[in-house]
Formats: sequence, C-alpha cells, structure tokens
Amino acid sequence: MKQTARKSLAMMLGCLLAVSALASCGGTGGTVETAADTTPTDTTVPADTESTRLMPDLPESDFGGYVFRVSHWEHPGWESRACHDIYAEAENGDIINDAVFARNLAVGEKYNFSITLENVAFDELVTRVRNAVSAGEDAYDLVYLRLYEQKNLISGGYFVDFNTIPNIDLTKPWWDSGCVGSMTVSGRLYLAASSINISDENATAGILFNKQEAQNHDMEDPYQLVRDGKWTMDKMKEMYSDVTTDINGDGKMGPDDLWGFLGGTDVASCFYIGGGGTIVSRDADGVLYDSFGTEKNFAIVEKVQGLMTDTDSFYNHHLGTQDVPVTDDNQYRDLFSDGHGLFFWSRMDEVTTLRGMETDFGILPTPKYDESQENYISFVSQHITGLMSIPATASDLSRTGVILEALAAESHYTLTPAYYEVALKSKASRDDESAEMLDIIFSNRVYDPGEYFNFGSICDALITVCQNNSKGMASEYEKRAAAVTKALDKWVDQIESLE
Repeated sequence: MKQTARKSLAMMLGCLLAVSALASCGGTGGTVETAADTTPTDTTVPADTESTRLMPDLPESDFGGYVFRVSHWEHPGWESRACHDIYAEAENGDIINDAVFARNLAVGEKYNFSITLENVAFDELVTRVRNAVSAGEDAYDLVYLRLYEQKNLISGGYFVDFNTIPNIDLTKPWWDSGCVGSMTVSGRLYLAASSINISDENATAGILFNKQEAQNHDMEDPYQLVRDGKWTMDKMKEMYSDVTTDINGDGKMGPDDLWGFLGGTDVASCFYIGGGGTIVSRDADGVLYDSFGTEKNFAIVEKVQGLMTDTDSFYNHHLGTQDVPVTDDNQYRDLFSDGHGLFFWSRMDEVTTLRGMETDFGILPTPKYDESQENYISFVSQHITGLMSIPATASDLSRTGVILEALAAESHYTLTPAYYEVALKSKASRDDESAEMLDIIFSNRVYDPGEYFNFGSICDALITVCQNNSKGMASEYEKRAAAVTKALDKWVDQIESLE
C-alpha cells in the first residue's frame, strides 16, 4: 500500500511539473559581492522524468537500519510553524505531509535508514546542543536552531563546516546557492538551506493586500505596478494613506476601522533589506566587513521610518495602540482576515494560514526603495526559521553526507513542487497574478548574516530608529560603528581560529 501511494504521489507531481516551470529553494548561484547576495538565480526545476532528473553522485550504501536523529526548534503558541518538512509518520491526504512521507520512504529504503524527529523549545535546544558537543556526545545527526540562536554556536566550534562533509555537492540545484554565498564565512559554511526544507520559504517576506478594498477605492493595479517596476515604498504609502479610514468616526484609529498597513517591528528589517540595504558585505577577497554606514543605507532607513511612524495608517502589532492593545502574534493577522487592513506585511507561512479568509487577497513582493532599484528583494526572516547544522560530534560524516544529499535531491523533485505549486500557488493564492508574484518573490531571496547576528546591536538600533521619528540613523550608527566592527571582526577571527 505504501509503495502504491508513493507512486501515485510521484505521478501526480510529475504531471504537475510537466505543465509548469517551478521555482526551487535551490538555484544556480551568481557572484557574491555582498554578504546578502541579491543576484537573481535561475530556479527553474525540470519535469520529473527519468531522462530529465539530475541524479546525485552518491556511492551505493547500506546503513543497516540506522536511525538518523534530527532535533528542531519549536516555540510556544506557534503550532502552525512546527516542523512539517523532516518527518511524517504516515500519509494523511495533506500534500506536504504525503510528499515528505514518500520522500523519506524512497530514500530510506534505498539506503536502509529511518528518520526520527524531536521538537525542542528553541532556547532549550541551544543548551542541549552546547552541552552535548562540549561533552563529546554524539547526540544528534542534524539540528535546526532559529537563526537568532546560532551565532555563538558557530563561532564556538559546535558545528561542522559543510564544505568538509563527504558526498555533499553544494553546487547542485537542491542546495540554496544564495544561502551558501551569503552564509559562508572565510570559506566555511556552518548553516545551509536545501530542498529538504520548506521552512525557509515560509519565512520569506512579502505583502498581502485586500482585493475588495483595493477595488472599493479604485486603486491602481498593484500587480501591474510590480511588473512595471513601480511598486515602491513611496507608492505603497501613497496608496494606503488614501485608504485609511476612521470608520466609526470617533476621531481615532481602532479595531473597527480600516488600517492602511498592518505590520510589526519586522517591517524595519524586511523593508530595509528589500530596499537594497546591507548590514555586512564582502570585500574583493570575500572577507566580511561592516557596510551599514553609507548615505544610501541611511536614506533607506529614513524611508522605512516614514512608513512605520505614520501611526494614523500603520498599525504595529508589537507596539499596539491605546485602543488596539497587543494580545498575541495572531492579532494583526485577524485584523486583516476580518477586513480591517488594506496591506498586510507577511511571511509566506501566513498565505496558507489565511487560506480560509472570506475576502479575496493578493500577494506582492516587498516594495523597492525606488524605481531605479533593479530587482525586488525578499528577506528570509530570522524569527521563524532555522537552517540545518551538523553538530561537531557527529560520528560518521560520510553517512550524514549521503543521507542529506539523497534527501535534498529527492525533495527537489517532490517536496519543492508540492509546496510551491500545489500548497502555495493552487490552494492558498486566489488568482493567477498572485502566482506570478510568488515567482518574483522566490526568485530573489536574501539571507543577511549581519541582520541575523546583530553585530554591535546595530539591528536593534535600526528597529529603534524606524519606530521613532526623533532619531536619525546616521547619528545612531556613529555611536555604534566601532562596536559593530569589533563584534564582527571578533566573530570572524573566532571562526578562522577553529580547527
């Protein structure tokens, strides 16, 4: 029965791929000039046939029923963000679950191993990994910690450099080349994204909009603005400022009114990166350096600040208002779902969560800084995803390499299309235009280690400035510039000193 179900799923996905070119979480990379690589990549996945599949170059192996142990972070109240892409106990009719089950079954049978998944509170998992590696204990084969929690474990030597793992080929399309380029430090890579996972896709930023309100206010077509390269921060603000309405007429904005823009403090980093801003970059030798202190970056911050301090139109769910106090992380999503917002800052996981929203919504990329910006840039958020890491005490790296390479290659032709084309495009998005926008969003995703690791608290300062009209980024940066450089250089030096 399992074999039949697996074949049925593979046939369905193969037919789907044959009629549509899909974007993949892996790509063929471009040159890396900044730590956050903004070079678009060719992410087309070929149809899944025997003649078109690119096969991994792996030795024949029999792992004798080995149990491959994975631990993944979890967060109280974030059940919808639990790990769904590593392990599936059985088929249940859900396209993602069944693709994961079929993948694990196919690869597990070929190499004679199985997978177990342990979900651990995000802060507790950090301690467990640190203690296990410090004690020389081979406790995990693969771990996922939130990006926020990985900085000191990287520099402390708790992870294995992916470049040293036998049987892994990071140039293959099932490894995310943008992540490889951005997260490599002095030739070493301790965090990786691959087709095995969809959590990094779910953490990719975008904008949702209420199509009914756009029609009610005779707005310009946002999709065409995107196509024409005119979807900018200024244009977005112009559009939502005209729509913001004190519906109940009490002279203040509350939960019963129509907000122009619903978001949170995350808008600061996502719009800054989306506008072409950088925290750290690479010199000609590939060495990381602080690149924040430029007039262009300060100008981007100022524009984001203008959006976030317009409290008559922008609702920041991390701060709330007197009439809309913060209750939980779902509050601003509920405001949008109930029709009280035109634009909604979102990560892609919200697209599937809002699948049951009564009013149609559309999907857009993060707006550009201005029309001269070449590409739309989509930031991968550090809050709701973790990248894969291999603990330094893993006992058999050759086996680990075979398993990860095989899982990633299989996922490239099964899980990725299931997520992208079926779960996200067909089920969650409401129109063909949104599917087109998803192609744009996923074609240029950015990972920024400076944003993730907050050297010298520069990212805290960025958020503070963006939420406060009385502060300017240039003066705040000047106070922190020496600390940023010192923290970054120390981190890089620690990594370079690792054996």
